[in-house]
Amino acid sequence: MYDFFRKRGVLAFIHDHKKDSPRIDCFFETINIVCKVDKNEPPLCIKTDEQSQHSWTLAMKSKCVLLFQSESVTHSDSMRGIPMDLENSSAGFTLLKTWFVLYGGYMNLRSNINAKSDRLHVEWIPPKYWTTRDQHKVYWKWKNLKTVLDKTPGVLSHNLFIGKKFHLMEPLRNSAPDFRLLVDRMNLF
Repeated sequence: MYDFFRKRGVLAFIHDHKKDSPRIDCFFETINIVCKVDKNEPPLCIKTDEQSQHSWTLAMKSKCVLLFQSESVTHSDSMRGIPMDLENSSAGFTLLKTWFVLYGGYMNLRSNINAKSDRLHVEWIPPKYWTTRDQHKVYWKWKNLKTVLDKTPGVLSHNLFIGKKFHLMEPLRNSAPDFRLLVDRMNLF
């Protein structure tokens, strides 16, 4: 997979939490890809599978891709965000691309985009230090954030509840790298 991207002029990197491997030796459906399509847009995290035409097409349009081995830290047992359903329309796609400008963090596609569905299933990973892309500190009260999500056009539903348990980023194990720092490096390209 690494060679495939490189031969087509896509800048490709591999991340393996055990070592930096020169090759990928697992099936395509077990790889997570972080795409950097446009310098002015945030990296987009995608869980791919072999049937996903959208993920494949998006990856091939990228200027830079970061490939994660299947046991790496981007899998769901190590990463927690706020699940959201967006409209499968121009309003939803605009939110997917601009949410990070207002609130920081990254949007992660939870499932492949299906043209027949009216929803985009995404997950918002909040910023590590609650800063936006231009390094302005954002101070949130969870009640205010829930209100913003409830009132934003294009957000059909979300999984942020005000209570003792929040659906937010869980602390990663000490031995595991924080994938957000790796994704931040892609902003250099």
